[in-house]
Amino acid sequence: MKLFWTKADPSYWIAKKLGRAYNTVAAEIRRGSTVQIKQGKRTDQYLSDLGQHIYEENRSGCCPKYKRLTCSEFVNAVIKTMRSKGWSVDAGIHYTMQRNPELESVSTKTFYNYIDLGMVPIKPVDLPLKLRRNTKPGRIRKNRMILGKSIEERPESVSSRTEFGHWEIDTIIGRKSGKGQVLLTLAERMTRQYLVKK
Repeated sequence: MKLFWTKADPSYWIAKKLGRAYNTVAAEIRRGSTVQIKQGKRTDQYLSDLGQHIYEENRSGCCPKYKRLTCSEFVNAVIKTMRSKGWSVDAGIHYTMQRNPELESVSTKTFYNYIDLGMVPIKPVDLPLKLRRNTKPGRIRKNRMILGKSIEERPESVSSRTEFGHWEIDTIIGRKSGKGQVLLTLAERMTRQYLVKK
């Protein structure tokens, strides 16, 4: 088994001539090569028919990437329904499935994939609403309602500094190692009096 190629390797020159990757050509030659006995001697020989046969045999176990061709009647019916009624993909698919249960169908997600890949004559801008399916669980912010009003909603008397008793609070962090202590600062807005606590 060859782990690297050299310029003496015929696969290198074939790949260069065809404008293909070396690995592609080498894999094809490996696949289509067989041992032949000529005049009592064993020789390796490449047979294109054998290579094609093995390729088709290997591909027969693969699933089809798209069902677009086998489900074209269903897809066309969905497109017609969506255009005539102005419905979403989901509504068009369910309506078509109920009206034509004998047709082989595709899922909503598959249909959206067809739209994104340009396999159907509908574009994302033509859809009434293209939903973004969020599979991540939503984060619950426990303190959202407890934190109080935003600083932008404070009364005018606080902004004008004409009333005593409105304090601003902040912290000053020391070294960023995570182990340092912090200073808590309190500032009264009218008198500008500061309190600092370690």
